[in-house]
Amino acid sequence: MNHDDMLERRTAFITGAASGIGLETAVRFSMDPRYNPIYAVDKDPAINTTFPEYPNVVAVQLDVREREQTTGLLRSTALES
Repeated sequence: MNHDDMLERRTAFITGAASGIGLETAVRFSMDPRYNPIYAVDKDPAINTTFPEYPNVVAVQLDVREREQTTGLLRSTALES
């Protein structure tokens, strides 16, 4: 068993991830092997091209003020676990 197998896996949801603090937070989380996957969420369409070099980051274009969409994302990710 290697070191990564012993780490507890965590899922992260980071909003506002297309720029600024949200972007930096997603990048920092992507460097921590405990976080996989990381959902980088933003209403800006630029989110779709923001993280190509980060395989553990899933970019999601979504306005978190839209309750049904946000609930749908959380439900679908819970089913994947």
